[in-house]
Amino acid sequence: MRHLLVFRFLLTGCLSLLAISWGHAQTLFVQRSAQGLYGYSPTPGHDGFVIPPRFQKAFPFMRSGYAKVMEAGRWGLIDSKGKFVLPPQYDYIGWADDYYWIDYRRHGNVADGSLQQDSYNQLIGFVQNGLWGLVHIPTGKVVLPAQYDAIRYPQSGLLAIGKRQGKDTLWGLHTLKNKVVLPLQYHFMQSVERGKYWIVGKRQASGKWLFGAIDFKGKVIWDIAFQGLRFEQGFWLVRRQSRWQAYQEQTLTPHFGGRAWDALHIVDAAHAIVQESGRWGVCDAQGRLLLPLQYRAIYAIHDKRYRVAPFPEWQFYDERGEQQAVLCLADIFPVDAQLLAYSLDGRSGFLSPGGKLLTPPQYEYIQPVGDGLCLVRDSSGCYVLNRAFERITPPADSVRTDLPGFFSVYKEGQWALYDANKKQLIPFGAYEDIRPFHFERFAVKQKGQWGIMDRLSRWVVAPRFDSLLAYVPPYWIVQVEQKQGLYSEAAQQWMVEPAADSLLLLSRYACLIKQNHDWQLLRLPQGEPGGKVHEWKQLNQDLYLVRYGGHEGVFNRLGQWIIEPLYERILGLSQDGIFTVYHEGKYGLVSNTGEWLLPLRPFGALGLAQQGLVPVREGSSWGFVSTRGNKRISTRYGDVKPFSEGLAAVQIAGKWGFIDTWETLRIQPRYAEAESFQAGTAIVKYQDKWGVINKEGKTVVPFEYDSIERLPGGWWLVSKANQQGIVDTQGIERLHTDYEQVVLLNEQIVVVKQQGHWGLLRMDGFMLAAPVFDSYKHDTASGLLSFKRELPWQTIDLTD
Repeated sequence: MRHLLVFRFLLTGCLSLLAISWGHAQTLFVQRSAQGLYGYSPTPGHDGFVIPPRFQKAFPFMRSGYAKVMEAGRWGLIDSKGKFVLPPQYDYIGWADDYYWIDYRRHGNVADGSLQQDSYNQLIGFVQNGLWGLVHIPTGKVVLPAQYDAIRYPQSGLLAIGKRQGKDTLWGLHTLKNKVVLPLQYHFMQSVERGKYWIVGKRQASGKWLFGAIDFKGKVIWDIAFQGLRFEQGFWLVRRQSRWQAYQEQTLTPHFGGRAWDALHIVDAAHAIVQESGRWGVCDAQGRLLLPLQYRAIYAIHDKRYRVAPFPEWQFYDERGEQQAVLCLADIFPVDAQLLAYSLDGRSGFLSPGGKLLTPPQYEYIQPVGDGLCLVRDSSGCYVLNRAFERITPPADSVRTDLPGFFSVYKEGQWALYDANKKQLIPFGAYEDIRPFHFERFAVKQKGQWGIMDRLSRWVVAPRFDSLLAYVPPYWIVQVEQKQGLYSEAAQQWMVEPAADSLLLLSRYACLIKQNHDWQLLRLPQGEPGGKVHEWKQLNQDLYLVRYGGHEGVFNRLGQWIIEPLYERILGLSQDGIFTVYHEGKYGLVSNTGEWLLPLRPFGALGLAQQGLVPVREGSSWGFVSTRGNKRISTRYGDVKPFSEGLAAVQIAGKWGFIDTWETLRIQPRYAEAESFQAGTAIVKYQDKWGVINKEGKTVVPFEYDSIERLPGGWWLVSKANQQGIVDTQGIERLHTDYEQVVLLNEQIVVVKQQGHWGLLRMDGFMLAAPVFDSYKHDTASGLLSFKRELPWQTIDLTD
């Protein structure tokens, strides 16, 4: 009895000392000194160090009472007094599943203790010379020599050991005494239930993974034959053919009615959260749905209470305002007027504008490419579908569309070309790329060089170029050794040798060549130089404005000079097709064919010609001259605007009115601002408010708006106090100024924004879709309007 009391006393004392030591270690915090070294203080932010700052890096103390520190670039282990129990001689101390070890690029100190695994039964892993071993902390004795590529934190007394063989790391199980339980044979190994079971996996020659399970003794529970394997809440979850089933832990018999699901999460033995075709629900032990498959996300509060997230609500309308469908899906976008695409849980499918699901969400993605065609990818590969879901191209590794109606198809190292009618224009061959530039000409790369093929897959030009950049029949812009040139496929010769830095084809009759920072105009096919250019910009489809030597000019796409680059400024091109030219204090007019209508004359200023008359300034007053320079309206106005529809806005004594071409004052000068007439009306400002008048000066839209903009069909977008509305051609406010934004689609319907949300109205004010939507889109190709709103999370109690 006496011996027992002594033993109890000694045991109590040892436990007390251990508790004191552990408690002391728990109250120590990593602190950084002014010199950048780490030590330990009794409180956070405390300047007084219990363990002096002498470490380059330091972890918080573990529950075992030890802390990992780095000194002189090596890791060691200290106790709560700062004494080394394992000297700093290791590349690392810990386990291969420590966060800090895995994220080896992390710099600086580690202040979060959750990033590390503790020691196990006074054992801890170490790294020397890049290999892992196991050491006994109190004695420093090496239990496992450093000969492994990874050692994970032990589970149920077993170590997962990894050793690299070739490009793979193979895993096995050892006891703490280095007895082999399972030899190195798995590419994947993860413990579940604290080491009671191990999920193991092997990567197949095809690159795909298969998984199985063993217990801690190495006994096989599940053969390595499954796409996925998990353990949850006492159930095995097994994935076959992309579907999950649940099995009881002990009997391995099917549960939840034996049903297979796209995804499955166990709540308890009687409830599971399940997914089918991208939608989530809840089922009971027999597989019966307690919550229907209609939610974007579900999580369990407890077995009878769930938080659910509905999918966004989508409403579709045509351009007449008729509702086509109301749908709840993750995302929807039009393919064309007869077909929509949708997505659910990262997968995509097709549906009709009426909301009927035409395909399940079986595609990885859907990308519309025009004319009712879509680029899709599924388990068979990438290919193009038409709106009847017929394959235009065969399944392949990738499909690219560089030109509408043509598809470059890549499969198993070979390329082919198809058109939108399923016709194979270029059969699969040992090509490195195919790019269509024209419906009859295709660039084809072979053995590192590009050539040109026709629709019959015949070589027009054999591969000889580094790159093909553009095509204007019969010329190609090509690249050879980083230089560009112009090649004629008809003449089979260079029109411009590949020596240019850049080259632009204007037409089959002219091109621009850049060399040494300057551009040169070249006329084709003779190759005749047309002049040098420093800068240029395109004015319209036919004309280019250029600058050279501080002067400006204009040439056309045929390479013909309309205006030689001899003048200081080209002020603009009017709607009448006349250029206004300025040079050395003089102004002139040139037609878009190059005819000088008005030679340079010393005007004060000259505007753009409109309807045969040109604004002109003499001194501080404005008037008008003809395009030949004859004075037509005296220069006696404070300002003028070009003629439009027979009237011009003129300023008299600070107010704006309108005159006709005979200088008759048609509308009295009473407006603070005035715009030119369009379609018989002009927007004008009177006493700080905007309105609209007609050519008789009568008010069409009353002067009560802060701003007015023209809309198609003679309608007006008006605003008051930052709120918008619509006024019709008769000046009637068809839509009151109650909206933050208004988008007129046609004379029947309008999209409005109110209090940050979008809605749809008929022009008679009837509400088609209340302004409750977060966003809207108008797809002009399909003519469909889509409105989307996010629906809030809900709580559902199955006992209600």
